[in-house]
This record gives sequence, C-alpha cells and structure tokens, in this order.
Amino acid sequence: MKKLYFPLMLAMLAWSAPHAEAQSVKPRAAKPSPGPTTMVSKADRYAATVDLSRGGIANDECAGATVLTINSSCITVSESAAGATETLPAILCNGFTSPEGNDVWFTFTATGPVTSIDAEGIGTYDVVMEAFTGTCGSLASIACADATFPPNNGTLESLDLATTVGTTYYVRVYSYWSPVPTDFGFTICAYSPAGTPANDLCTGTSPVSLAVGGSVNFTGDNTGALDTEGLGTPSVWHAFTTTECTSLTLNYCGTTPAFGNAFLNLFIGCPNTDFFASTSFNVTDCPDGNVTIYYDYVPAGTYYYAVLTDAATDAEGAYNITVSATACPAGYCAASADLCDEYIAEVNFGTINNASDCADGPAVDYTAISTDVAQGAVVPITVTNGPETYEGDQVVVWIDWNQNENFGDAGEAYTLTTADLAVTFTGNIAVPATATLGTTRMRIRMMYTGTPSPCGTSAYGEVEDYSVNVISGGGSTPANDDCTGAVPVSLSAGSTITLSGDNTGATVDAPTTFVIVWEAITTTECANIDIGYCVPGSEFEDFLVNLSVGCPDFITGVLTGTVSADNCTVSFLEVPAGTYYIPVLVDPALTPVGAYSISVSAVACPVGVYCSASSQDGTFEAIGNVTFADMNNTTTDELIYNDQTAVVATVTSGVDYPLSVSIFEGYATDQVLVWIDYDQSQSFEETELVFTSTPGVGPHATTVSIPLTAMMGNTRMRVRLHDTYVGPDYANTPNATPCGTSTYGQVEDYTVFVQGIITGVDQIGANDFSIFPNPSNGDITIQYGGADALVDVELMDMTGRLVYGERRQMTNGAQMPVALAGQVAAGTYVVRLTSPLGRSEQRVVVR
Repeated sequence: MKKLYFPLMLAMLAWSAPHAEAQSVKPRAAKPSPGPTTMVSKADRYAATVDLSRGGIANDECAGATVLTINSSCITVSESAAGATETLPAILCNGFTSPEGNDVWFTFTATGPVTSIDAEGIGTYDVVMEAFTGTCGSLASIACADATFPPNNGTLESLDLATTVGTTYYVRVYSYWSPVPTDFGFTICAYSPAGTPANDLCTGTSPVSLAVGGSVNFTGDNTGALDTEGLGTPSVWHAFTTTECTSLTLNYCGTTPAFGNAFLNLFIGCPNTDFFASTSFNVTDCPDGNVTIYYDYVPAGTYYYAVLTDAATDAEGAYNITVSATACPAGYCAASADLCDEYIAEVNFGTINNASDCADGPAVDYTAISTDVAQGAVVPITVTNGPETYEGDQVVVWIDWNQNENFGDAGEAYTLTTADLAVTFTGNIAVPATATLGTTRMRIRMMYTGTPSPCGTSAYGEVEDYSVNVISGGGSTPANDDCTGAVPVSLSAGSTITLSGDNTGATVDAPTTFVIVWEAITTTECANIDIGYCVPGSEFEDFLVNLSVGCPDFITGVLTGTVSADNCTVSFLEVPAGTYYIPVLVDPALTPVGAYSISVSAVACPVGVYCSASSQDGTFEAIGNVTFADMNNTTTDELIYNDQTAVVATVTSGVDYPLSVSIFEGYATDQVLVWIDYDQSQSFEETELVFTSTPGVGPHATTVSIPLTAMMGNTRMRVRLHDTYVGPDYANTPNATPCGTSTYGQVEDYTVFVQGIITGVDQIGANDFSIFPNPSNGDITIQYGGADALVDVELMDMTGRLVYGERRQMTNGAQMPVALAGQVAAGTYVVRLTSPLGRSEQRVVVR
C-alpha cells in the first residue's frame, strides 16, 4: 500500500475538484503582503520619539511625510530617496533584513475599507515598505513588504491594507541595498480598488444568528476580492453565531456553475486567530456537484467563513451557501479507526507510560490510567508509532480542559511533530491557567494524512482515551525561557566554561517553531568559539547551530556555525568581542528535559593567518572605491596594502550581488581580481576567485553569486589591483594571485558576513546529494549519492516553514525530480534529506 504525503502549507485547508494535489492552498499569484506576524516586533522600536533635527530631503522624517492621493486605481508618482537618512532601524520582513533603513516617508487618509500601496524601484533600487498606524513619534507597525529579488524577479512591492475610512496611515520606503544603491528612484501609488466586494474584509460582514435546528443562507459574488487577511488567496467573508454546541453542515448547493474550490475550515476571530477544522466533505450530497462540508461538535461562538476566489477552478462569481445546525449529542463523541496499519504503540505524558498493541474500531478506553497536571504547566508528550509507518502519518491530542464533554473548545487541540521517520511524535501540552480542576478526558488519534477530528472514523490508525487530573498551582516557565532572561557569563580566550540550567516548562520561541531556553556569553576579544553538546550525563542528539547577536530580536544577524564529525560541537570562527545568545533546543525525544549542561570554550583569533599580499609601489594606480552588496567604500590612501576589514558586506547564500571596483588614476593595463574565502579556511583557493576583470581604467563591474555551500559568519574578501603590462617600456612584475607582491597597484581586504538561519543539526550522519539546476524556476532534480535507504525529502523556506514533503525509497545514483514551478514563490529554500543514516541540508534558489 502506497501513501502520498500532502503537506499542510497554511493554517487551513482548501478543497479543490477534481485534483487531489490541491489539498493545500495554492500559492498566491500576486506578491505577498505579509502582516506584522512575519516580523519580530519590538514595541519600543516603533514607539521611539522621532528626531526631527537632522534635516535632509523633505520627507526624510515622518513629520515631513509626502501626502499620497487615494485613487480608484494605481496612478504612480515618481519619488527619490537620494539623501535619505535612517529614522527607524531596518526590520525583518519576508525573512530578510537590510543593514540600514535610509527611509523616506508617505502618509494617506483612507477612503475605503481596503487601501493598496504599490512601490516599484527603478534600476537597482530594491524597495522595502512598512506601514504604520498612529502618529509620528508613536507609531505601530501593521504590515511590510519585501518579497522581490531584483533584478531577477522584478522590483515591484505591494501592500493590501485593511483600513478605516478617515484614519491616517504612514508608510516608509527604503532600499534593501541601503545605504549604497546605485539608483535612488522609485514610483509609488495608493488606491482603494474599485469593484471590491463589500464583504472583502471579515470586518465587512455582520454575524447572523444560527439556532439549533435552523439554517442561514449566504449569497454574494466574490469577483474582485483581495487577499487582505493574507490567507494565500483572495476571499470574501460571511459569519454566524451559535449559542450551544452544534454539528454544522455547510454546502454550496445551487451555485451555478458549481465551484471547484473552497476553504474547508471555519475561522475563529476577526482578524483570524484560529480555525475549526472540518470533519469531512464530499461533492455528492449536492445534486449539482457542489461541495458539502461537515463540522462535528462545534462549540458555541462566532465563526467566520471565507469564500475563496479561484478562477482556474471556476470558484469565482455568484455563489449560494447554506449553513445548518443540529444539537451535539450528550457525552463525549464517538471516535474510531477502521484499520490500524499504523497505531499507538506507546504514550508518555506526565506519569502516563502506557504501551499497547494495535486495536481496530472504537477508541481504546484507557481512562483508568491518569496523570496529574498543574494549571499553567507545560508538559512534554511523546507518542510512538507502531512498526507500520507511512509518510503522512500524524498524531493529534485533545484534552477537555473545560470538562464540558466535547473537545471543540479553543486551545484543546495539540498537533504533535514528527521527530524520527514518522515513528516518534512529540510536543508540549500547555495546560491553561484557567483549566477546570478535577479529572477530565484526553483523546489521542493517530491517523494517515487528512483533517484530524476528535470525533468520527478515520480510515487508518487508532484512537485512545486517557484521564488527566488538573490540580491547582501551575508550572512556571524557566527564567531563561526568553533570551531576555539569560544572564551573560564572561568567557575569556583560552578558557572553557559550563553553562547549566533546567528547561522544564520551556515554551516555543516565535517566530521559530522550536522550544528553546537561552544561555549567554560575553567575550572581550575576537575568538574562535566552540559549543559542546555532549557533556557527560547531558548529551544532546539534536541541537541548534546558531549564535544570536541580539535580544529580544534574536533572528537578525544570527550566526551559523559548523558541526564536528562526532556531532558534539558547533564551532564559530573569528567571532568579534561582544555578547552572544545561545539557543538551547528542548526536544523530549532528542535532548535532556529537565537539568542540562553545555560547555563553551574560546580560543583567541589567530593573527596573520591569511597570506600577506601587497604591491611594491602604490603611488600610481590605487583602488578608489569598492561597492559590493550593501557596502560602498571609498579610499584614497596610497598604501601598498590597505586593511579595510572593519568594512562589512552582508550577503545571503544563493543570492546574486553586484560588485564594482573603481580605480584611482587607472591605466589601460590595470586589472582587478577579487577572492572571497567561502569556506573560511583562511586561504584563497582557486575556486574562490569570484572576479577577474579585463585590463582597463575601469570601473570594473560584475555580479557575484554567493554559493549555497558558503559557510555562515564573517569571512575575508581580498581585492587586488595590479598592472598586467609586460614589455620594454618599464620594469613590471604582474601578480594575479591572492598572495605575494606585484610591482604596482594595491591590495585591500574586506569582511563579508554570510547570513544564516536557525535550523536543526545532523543527528547521525550525512546523506550525499546534489541539486540541479540551482538556481531554478522551482523544478529541480535531486541526484542521490548516499546508501540505499528510505529517505524523507523536505523543502523549507527561510522561516523554517515546510512547503513540500515526500518519502522515497532512494538508491545510490538515483535521480528524483521535484516539480514546483509556479507553486512556490521566488526566494531561498532549504532542501533536507533525512534517512536512518542522518540528515543533510542544501540551499536552493527559486527565481
């Protein structure tokens, strides 16, 4: 029996007929308009008093913001950021952060419920936009846009904002390449789209009452809808309110032509904070082929339903939707599984440690087995699968905290994550501080891919019920659960320290999906730092490979280290003096839970390891300017070697960057060569020569593609200018190597910082594989070079979100095509292969 894995890409499901692969929402055709949840927000960043004393161009500050006229369509005006200075720091948006935010400001007063802002850079100006409510000096960030990689996929950024008529909003614009774009021009427009349905926003619909035994009917037209709520597809909204537990039926019967796509979930809250998953759906109960969706044991409350717009499946135009309600039956709902190919082999939760065999049929009654949990505690849980495992297996846990004999209340469902080839599922159960004291029911369902429900029958898997006794008090989170609670410990070069703590009760650190506690160190000089995760009695089988340079913004500027062959140590080379935060992973299956220890050692940075390079005479030609990525550095020193390593260019693996070198008093025979030490070996290999110019007076320019294999952190870039002339007119010895001297010219060294992301580390070993083409349009081929094995293949974006997953039996030399063209947005992704041999990762760029 072969089972395919369809990953859940968003916190919702959409049904689409007749293609089974459309179980997850289709990628947006338009550029995304991420809301504030995509940012690591810092309230004090936006509430700071704006300094109005710096002058500059007219709209350099919020107080001088240029007024945008709201039209019914985009009517662009030309603007320039030349001379702009930074009002607020650059933000993390779409996974990227510019080194600076030399911004210009705009303002508008909303004339409708939706306002769209389009800004498009000219030439090399790479637009970043951020929108605010409030007043200058007290601003609140509400959305941002930085979705393009110019010039590869355009320079247009778009924001669709939910706005209130008559309210004033602010928008700032800056370049990702700030402060050194070669162009400063861009166009911008603001408009309230014409033809947008009145219920385009969830706030544009009024909930209607739905009584048990009754029904409500919604009609409308979703043509012209926008994706203002960021669901991934345009939609319009309807809402209803129930006053008791109900079983609901929602159907599109009578919609002509029949809609071929629909959201399956009900949303809770407006804006949407959670959702209630459907129990089942079909296209047979409506005689005209429209979809009917069922929801069992829905608690009393107000629910919003999004009618998606998808012209490709005829889900666009007039629609007819009926929602009917029946009363929930008394007592806990029945649950069962038809065939336990996969089953719950063991449950570990609190004092529950129960092993069991496969059992088809109704939920297995283990309610005689109980554990105490305290109000407010965070309790790890592990569920182990039986020997029959499949890609797509999943485990969901429900606990009836309100003791009202249903599992449908908010906060009562927990989806466990797969830690090891779909055999072990783990998670953390957060007990609400308001949980009702006393004994209640816990239900665990293991099932094959689909929409989990605490009720009804699944085709495969098993259901088990246990008891949980809620006691007063509550477990507290550790003091270092947040990085702000980590106390920096001094680390001197040549020393080793042990950092110890207790991670009991640790929680997830947004925007990552990891449960983390934090340690911190402070160094006073450049050092090579090793973090050891194999302290006797506290061995970590999985850990994070990062140091964070900031707190609470621990994402921006994160450093990524390299892992030792025995998977015990993460090493960071040439770390400047400062305070650094260490994320210590908490994983009940693979790391200590409770007391833990890690070791941290430091060795002073070596001096003069890179080979020396210079010229004999720097008084003729000299390097005048080097522009690379976000760096623009001008020098006039007539030095044979000019140490510019204090000047830093920040790059990301897999991305292309412009490089140009200007020559001061150049000659026709002058040549420029540039090396970047990608592997941080403190030497420049032949493969690290990134540019060789043709002889000439310059300026010399090229594009440098940062390889996916570049090590993360600080490394060296060497720029050599030398005279290539060989002849009788004057004595000259050229030197086109990274070391040694030339007769004329100059050598300059710079620092390149290669950005990293938080990710897990190999647990056992590596799977050898390569990817081609890379970059690609989304269609790639994986060339597998490891031992024959069952391999999980996953594609994740730069935030760590899974966007594709599949399991294959791979043989050495096999090729696996992955067709994602048009299904994933342009950007940098991580391809991860996991097998019994271990886990390996490579980056791939989609353009």
